Amino acid sequence: MITFYKASVILLDVVAILAVINLAVKYRRPALIFDVGVITAIIFVTGAFIGVLIRPESAIRVIYGVGAFGFILDGAFPYMNGNELGFLSAVVALVSVSRVFNPNHGAPKLFWIACGIIGLAGVIFAQARTAIVGGTVGLLILSIAIPKLRKFAIGATFLAVLLFVVATVVGQASLNIGGSMGTYLAKGQGSGGMQSFEDRYD
Repeated sequence: MITFYKASVILLDVVAILAVINLAVKYRRPALIFDVGVITAIIFVTGAFIGVLIRPESAIRVIYGVGAFGFILDGAFPYMNGNELGFLSAVVALVSVSRVFNPNHGAPKLFWIACGIIGLAGVIFAQARTAIVGGTVGLLILSIAIPKLRKFAIGATFLAVLLFVVATVVGQASLNIGGSMGTYLAKGQGSGGMQSFEDRYD
């Protein structure tokens, strides 16, 4: 059933992308593709937090002994696992930062600040390590590209390098790091499980 659902979502994604591209070409608005994608991501990430109120059994995946909170936030409207939600949340957060400092896109700055908070919350509660590292690298790139953020570039560089080192070091299956944070960072790296993913950090 889940496979059928995912296949249907992919098919709908393809149809939606083709429709948006057709509209962008017809009306000569290539930025429309990006805007539709961002709006969709915002709706999906917001749907995850609405899901906590309406369907907590689907939105909150309790994992004892792993993670900073003891649970992982999944998307409920529509369904997404923590990694998918974390990725979309990072995209929303990064686009929001860009739009706050480049407010020539119609929507008020307060709207993008709210979207940025929602995106950051999604990254934190989904606890997707790849989204955390990718979002940090994206913030580094934005801090260099946006003149008003360049004074934060050194701090963002330090944070990006630190996260990369942490992800690389704790990703080694032979390394034994104690404590709940070590358990969280190294989850999925046990020698007895997920063998095909042992080299993903490499």
